[in-house]
Amino acid sequence: MAHTIQSVNKYAYSCTLTSNDYAAKLSLWKLGENNTDSKIADINFVYDGQILPASNFQADLKYAKVFMPEKALARIIDQLRNEKPLCLIINPPFVFLSTDTLEPIGDGELK
Repeated sequence: MAHTIQSVNKYAYSCTLTSNDYAAKLSLWKLGENNTDSKIADINFVYDGQILPASNFQADLKYAKVFMPEKALARIIDQLRNEKPLCLIINPPFVFLSTDTLEPIGDGELK
């Protein structure tokens, strides 16, 4: 099955301050050609209890629009802030945010 693996270099976070269909949104970016940023995903967090819309994938699998429950937001923000390197794996109908390296057991977080 076709899939892509892309490095995640930056993210942008927005929180809805008015009534809206989504509670929050994360946009993930990679460093593209000519050192320009290229958006690779939008993750829309719907209010808990709402039905999740289906994810959408660009035909070349270089971009995904994903929907997740609001309760997953903190876990993903933690991963973006504390893990490096990160990659986005687009393998329809799935999308994964993953460390791209093996970590030693018991290593803990560096302070």
